[in-house]
Amino acid sequence: MDDWKRASGFGERPGVPHVPATSVDAEEVRAHLATPRPDRIDWIRTALHIGMSVEEIFDFTSIDPWFLDQLAHL
Repeated sequence: MDDWKRASGFGERPGVPHVPATSVDAEEVRAHLATPRPDRIDWIRTALHIGMSVEEIFDFTSIDPWFLDQLAHL
């Protein structure tokens, strides 16, 4: 891992870009999805990584399913 990534905590917490989603609780993700805020896109990514469906993410975010599907394919 690059020094800047290590120093910044890059990839160490759920909801932060490039986070391993192995230790995150689905209930925690759902709570973060329900509230609009600047880091919600990172929580959407985490939700996709833990296996939440586009439909389930839509239920919590009301973000257009087409857009969520496009994110899922990135």
